[in-house]
Amino acid sequence: MTASTPSPWEIADAVPVRGRRKSRGTGPSIFTPIVIAASAVIAFLVLLPAARIVQSGVTEMGWSGLVRLVTRPYFGQLMGETAIVVVSSSVLAIVVATLLAWLNERTDATMGVAGDLLPLVPLFLPSVAMAIGWVMLAAPDAGFINGALSLLPGSPQVDIYSYPGLIFVYVLVLVPYAYLPISAAFRALDLSREEAARVCGAGNVRVFFTVALRSVAPAIASSLVLVVIVAFAMYSIPTVIATRARIDIVAVSIVEAVTQTYPIDYSTALGLSLIMFAILFALWLLQQRVLGQGRFARVGDRTEGASLTRLGGWRWVARGMMILYILCAAVLPVAALVVVSFQRFWTPDFANAIWGFENYVKVFNDQVGMKALVNSLQLGVTAAAATIVAALLIIIFKQRNPHGILQRIVDGVSKLPAVVSHIVLGIGIVLAFAGPPFRLGSTVWIILLAYLLTYLPYAMLTLEGSRAQISDSLTEAAQVSGAWDWRAVRTVVLPLMVPGIASAGALLFVLMTGDLSLAVLLSTPRTPVMGLIVLDYWGQGTIPSVATISVIMTVISAIVVGVLQFLGRPRYLHKR
Repeated sequence: MTASTPSPWEIADAVPVRGRRKSRGTGPSIFTPIVIAASAVIAFLVLLPAARIVQSGVTEMGWSGLVRLVTRPYFGQLMGETAIVVVSSSVLAIVVATLLAWLNERTDATMGVAGDLLPLVPLFLPSVAMAIGWVMLAAPDAGFINGALSLLPGSPQVDIYSYPGLIFVYVLVLVPYAYLPISAAFRALDLSREEAARVCGAGNVRVFFTVALRSVAPAIASSLVLVVIVAFAMYSIPTVIATRARIDIVAVSIVEAVTQTYPIDYSTALGLSLIMFAILFALWLLQQRVLGQGRFARVGDRTEGASLTRLGGWRWVARGMMILYILCAAVLPVAALVVVSFQRFWTPDFANAIWGFENYVKVFNDQVGMKALVNSLQLGVTAAAATIVAALLIIIFKQRNPHGILQRIVDGVSKLPAVVSHIVLGIGIVLAFAGPPFRLGSTVWIILLAYLLTYLPYAMLTLEGSRAQISDSLTEAAQVSGAWDWRAVRTVVLPLMVPGIASAGALLFVLMTGDLSLAVLLSTPRTPVMGLIVLDYWGQGTIPSVATISVIMTVISAIVVGVLQFLGRPRYLHKR
C-alpha cells in the first residue's frame, strides 16, 4: 500500500520542540479570536443598517404606504426614466469593455502595460469631476465643443443635458467596472482554441463571435449585473446632468426627499429605498447564480507559441479607439476643468475671457472650504486605512477555512453593501447610528463609518485577487518553521500583498473623497466635506469655483495615487 504524503501540519507536529523555532509573536490562541471578533463586529455593522431600513419601512409605511407610493402618478415615470438610463448605459458599457478587453488581450493591437492601465484611469478620477468636466465641454451654447462647432456652417450643437449626453457619461464611468473581470477572463483562456478555429478556416470576425465571446460569456453576464448595480447607485452624475435635463432618477429622488423637503419625507425615501434594495438584491442573487452555474471555457493554461489575432491595418484603428476612450474619460474633462478654473466667467470665447487665479484665491480663502478639504483628506486616509485593515482581517479569517460556514457567512455579509445603493445605505446608517444608543449624528465618526461599510466590498474584491496570487505553500513553510498565525501573516502574506494593498488604498481614497451621495446625507456645517462644498457651489451657479474645487480634488487624487503606486512597487524595483 502506498503511503500518503504527510501534510505540513503533520510534519510540524513531528518536529521536536527543541528543534523548532519558537514564534516570538502572539500565538494562535490570541490571534484567531481577534480575527473572529473583528469579523463579527464588521458583520454586525453591515447588517444593522440593512435591518433598520427594512424595519422602518415595514413599521412606518407598511404595505398600504408602499402601495400609495407605487400608485402615485410620477412613480411610473421615475422608474421608467431610471430604467432607460441604467439599462442603456450598462449594455453599452459592456459592449465597449468587451471590445477593449478583446483588443488588448487577444489581438496584436495590445499596448502592453499601457493598454492594461488606460481603461482603468477613470476609476481614479472622481466621478463628479468627470460629470462637471463634460458639462463644461458639451453644455448648450457655453460648452467648449459647442463653441468650436459654432464656427462650422449651420452651427451644429451637442447637448449634454439629454438622454444621449447622460448615458454617454454613465458609460465612461461604468466601463472600468466591466473591463476588469472581462479582461481577466480573456487572459485566462487558452489561445489554442482560437488557433484551432483559424485552422478550420474561420476569419477574425467569426472567431471573435463564435469562440472568444462564447468562452467569456459567464464573465460578461456577471459584469452586466455588476454595472447595473453600480449604475443604480450613482448619484453624482445624475444630480449634475439629469436634474438640469429634467430626467428623473431614483437616487436623486431619495436624496431630495430627505434634504429638500420640510418636514422630511421619510415615507418616500424609505419606500424608494426598499424598492431599490429589492431590485439590487435580486440582481445580486442573479449574479451569484451566474457565477455558480457558469463555467469559464478554460481548457488549460495559455499555449506557448499561440499567436494573437492579427488585425493588419486595423491595428492602428483599434489603438486609436483605446486612446479615444481615455481622451473622453479623463483627458478632455480634466482639461475643461483646468481651463474654466482660470476664467473669471465660464465662456468658450477664449479671446475675450478674463483669465487669472481669482478662483483659486477665493477657494483657498474660504474657511469652510478649507475645513472641508482637510476633513476630506483626513477621512479619505483614515477610512481607506481602516477599510483595508477590515478587509484583510476578513480575508485572513476566510483563508483559514475557505469552505467553513462561518467564514462564508462573514464573507457574504461583508460584501452585502455592494448590492445596496450608497443612498440607501446612507439612510440605513442614519437610522442605525445617528440616534441612541450610538449618537454619532453630526460627527465625522458617522461619515467614517459610512465610508468603511460602503466601500468594504471594493477593498475585499481588490485584495482577494492579490491574496489569491500567493501560494499557500509559502505560509505553510513559514508555519512549519514555527511562524504561527500572526507572524506568518506579517512576514510572508502582507509583504507580498503590498502592491495590491497600495492599489486598493488608492482606489478607496479616490472613491471616498469624491463621494457625493454619502456627503449630502451625513455631512453638516460642523463636519463639511468636499462633496458638500461642490454641491453648494453648483447650486449657487458659481461654475468657475466648482471647476477649481474639482481640479484641486483631481490633483490631490493623482498625487495620492502616484505616491501609493510608487510605495506599492516590489522592493527590487525600488533598488533600480
